[in-house]
Amino acid sequence: MQRKFSLILLFVSLLIGLEFLLSARAEAITESGAIGVTASIVNQVGGGGGSPPPPPPPPPPPPDDTNKSPTSSPDSTPPVISNISVTVGITTSSLAWLNSEPASSQINYGLTAGYGSTALDGAFSRAPGIFLFSLLPNTTYHFKIISTDAAGNSAATADSIFTTKKSTVPPPNVQNVLVVESGGAFNVNWNNPNPNDIPDFSGVKILRTIGQPAANVTDPNGTVVYTGAGQSFVDSNVLKNIHYFYTVFSYNTSVLYSTGAVADAIILPPPGVEICNNGVDDNANGQTDCLDAACVGSPLCVAPPSEICNNGQDDDADSQNDCADLDCAASPFCQLLGATPEICGNGVDDDQDTKIDCADSDCTAFAACQPPPATEPDQYKPLAPTVAGFLQLKMDKVSFFAGAGKITLQPVAETVTSLAGSWLSVSVAKAELVASPLSMRLVIDGQSGNLFAYNISNQTYYTDISFPGVGRHRAFIEIDYGEGQRDSLGFVFSSLPAGQALSSGQAVSGVRLELYKASRELFDAASFGQTNPSFTDVNGLFGWVVPNGKYYARATLAGFYEHSSPVVTISNNVYNYTITLVARPKKLLEDIDPNSSFTDKALRLSKNLASQAKAAFSLGLVNVADIATVVGESIKDPAVQDTAARVVAPVAVGAVAIGTVSLISWANLLPLLRLLFLQPLLLLGRRKREGWGQVYNSLTKLPVDLATLRLINIATNKVVQTKVTDKEGRYAFVASPGQYRIEAIKQKMTFPSGLLGVFKDDGRRVDLYHGEVINVTEDNAVITANVPLDPIGERKRPPRIFWARLGRNIQVLLSWVGIAITAVSFYIAPRWYVGLLLGVHVTLFFVFRHFALPAKIKSWGIVYDERDKNPVGRAIARLFSKQFNKLVSTQITDKRGRYYFMAGDNQYYVTFEHPQYSSQQTDTIDLQGKEAANIAVDVGLTKADGISASNQSSNNHDNQPNGNSANKTET
Repeated sequence: MQRKFSLILLFVSLLIGLEFLLSARAEAITESGAIGVTASIVNQVGGGGGSPPPPPPPPPPPPDDTNKSPTSSPDSTPPVISNISVTVGITTSSLAWLNSEPASSQINYGLTAGYGSTALDGAFSRAPGIFLFSLLPNTTYHFKIISTDAAGNSAATADSIFTTKKSTVPPPNVQNVLVVESGGAFNVNWNNPNPNDIPDFSGVKILRTIGQPAANVTDPNGTVVYTGAGQSFVDSNVLKNIHYFYTVFSYNTSVLYSTGAVADAIILPPPGVEICNNGVDDNANGQTDCLDAACVGSPLCVAPPSEICNNGQDDDADSQNDCADLDCAASPFCQLLGATPEICGNGVDDDQDTKIDCADSDCTAFAACQPPPATEPDQYKPLAPTVAGFLQLKMDKVSFFAGAGKITLQPVAETVTSLAGSWLSVSVAKAELVASPLSMRLVIDGQSGNLFAYNISNQTYYTDISFPGVGRHRAFIEIDYGEGQRDSLGFVFSSLPAGQALSSGQAVSGVRLELYKASRELFDAASFGQTNPSFTDVNGLFGWVVPNGKYYARATLAGFYEHSSPVVTISNNVYNYTITLVARPKKLLEDIDPNSSFTDKALRLSKNLASQAKAAFSLGLVNVADIATVVGESIKDPAVQDTAARVVAPVAVGAVAIGTVSLISWANLLPLLRLLFLQPLLLLGRRKREGWGQVYNSLTKLPVDLATLRLINIATNKVVQTKVTDKEGRYAFVASPGQYRIEAIKQKMTFPSGLLGVFKDDGRRVDLYHGEVINVTEDNAVITANVPLDPIGERKRPPRIFWARLGRNIQVLLSWVGIAITAVSFYIAPRWYVGLLLGVHVTLFFVFRHFALPAKIKSWGIVYDERDKNPVGRAIARLFSKQFNKLVSTQITDKRGRYYFMAGDNQYYVTFEHPQYSSQQTDTIDLQGKEAANIAVDVGLTKADGISASNQSSNNHDNQPNGNSANKTET
């Protein structure tokens, strides 16, 4: 008996020891961070498959504070939350993560970032897990994890999401479907399933059929007359003597439909009366609808004009405009606009998806929604790789696919470029990895990672994402092999903005765009998961991701001239060029009523001619065909010729006071010139270029100091120069030939400016820069574009921009009125003095226009041989301060003899030396009182053999420094 008791005691002791060893092993695994990593690959957030993870291990006991010294400092460090994994089911979801120290757990979750539901676990644990239930199938949930340690320190994660799996059970049918006729329409009523019993019920879809119920929800003979979660609907688009069936299909969040519940009804006409549009022989006389004599003269039997679906007019006079007209139901334009779009920048949740403006994914490609400057590479760095260098993942082993997986994006200088918001898949073959990873994720701008999943069929790890917002984004692929073995690969996503359709600087929606290859073959966008033709959205945006090659686009919209873009070579897989449309003005015959008063005729003529001239010059003077279309499109019409003889000629003669008499005295000509020569208006508010560029606040117009500007060579994607603005926001780059772009970085401000995104000037500031390509064609060209920055959060364009633009347009418009009226008068009455006056008008216009445009100021001085005027290269130019007689700066002239200095608020002189020439020195260059200016004096050198020459050329402008502009650049 005693021996048996001893054996039992020994067996119990062994069990206790084994349990202690297993607990210690579990604690060691928890410390190493290995729990839940495998599940994070197979069971992605929002994905499916896999069984729920095992319950978390029992929490360790609370920390024992009895032996702590009374003088020890209190714990103020919150726990660190990491390794979050989510396993989803149809109506459940389990979440697991790691805490850096034992902590209690809380999850806030709900359908929006406002949450609304909470799950708690009060136990202190390093590896907690919480199980959520009573969730809706196929539904996206937001969640946030909060961990609190024993000292009360809390840590919380950023908002994250997961999506439950789809249900496999369709919802039940609605009940009590009833159709009642009232006033020539049908009232359809029904009772939806109880949401307490069927929580995933979403709504109903009603199909109307004739003669029999709909076979299913996709019955091609049915017309969808209602979709929503209501319980009643009025159908007024019905005809008499037609037997209608209404089949109501309920559907759930998994988009599964019920078998359908049906009711029918008919509106009987009076006996012997023919209904002229129902396709039925109502009076049984063998004749149907408009073929029946009873329908002769019925408005229903007169073919109405067809409805144009995007011109804002009720063309067929049925009280329904554009897409509200059933005639436009099949229009691609109306199908595109079927859902309320998000208008980017108006502060309203237009599409009611709880996300406003730039926070909505619909605005990803909108230029004004460019995020603040991308996270700098130094701000986020993954843990350093621990695998051997020759085993580390290389850029050429990663594949990037766009266009439904059929377009391979080739990285250039470790940069992957595509259209913002477009679909992208990143994949790595399993054979390129050291081993099967425990976890693998794509981190963009240091934000929470996109987990990679494993595709068994092609043995690759992949993740599908939307290309991030406009700008450059630092990305890393981070791989954890376990046992402390890890790897990472860094690269850059360059997200390009969408193209935009503009007219007079404003976005144009509903433009039909067709993309063609250079061979005039329509681009097969459907093969690449896109549409062609497409329509611009409410913000005028469009774009395609295409295989590299040559393409052009054609844009059409009622009320505008058709526009075909030039053929361009696409080398970055993105077609996103800006399309400019010109509104088609009214014809003279349409705009002038021969029976109206003389004053009204004169006013309408003036406005019409101004709009004709503006449209013509918008299309371009070089486009003879367009000018003929705009100005002379009606000349060949006999009716218009007659109108011109009876209306236009008398009005023009009366308004311009030309042609009413055969001779005009000089005394009467002078007032006429004062009236018509409106060209001097162009000189009002004349703008000028400075010798530097300026970074400034687009709203306050104040300079921005200490802003960082980087000049990036597009060919190499390398930063070639970096400047920091002074207290006046000024800077200047000196560049060699090539293509460049500028990046501007300043805390709490965004670049490029969305408020001034379509403007080239702002008041007296010209050459505004918004991220365009800068083409430099000369050596040592000085780049001095003005760079506006928007304060973060500002989306409303300041009114001054509108009024300045309007004022400038009015100036140009008024300057053309005299020319337009005189030109029409000369056409109608070709007298010699009218032709002479027209020539003077045109001459004065271009003279004043020359003075009104900002002057392009020379950016450098030239050192040349006084004898033959050839440039002198490799001459040494030294800038000295006259006050201290100290050297300030030195430059060596290029092969064209050019040099350049910038200085200010002092007196200077420049010396020039060359082994084959005598040394020269300029007179004093006085810049006192000027904070910054160019020193660019042309200097002639004399050969050392003593041939006399002037000290410097006559074009040194009295040794005064010239201003500067980026006149050698083309933006």
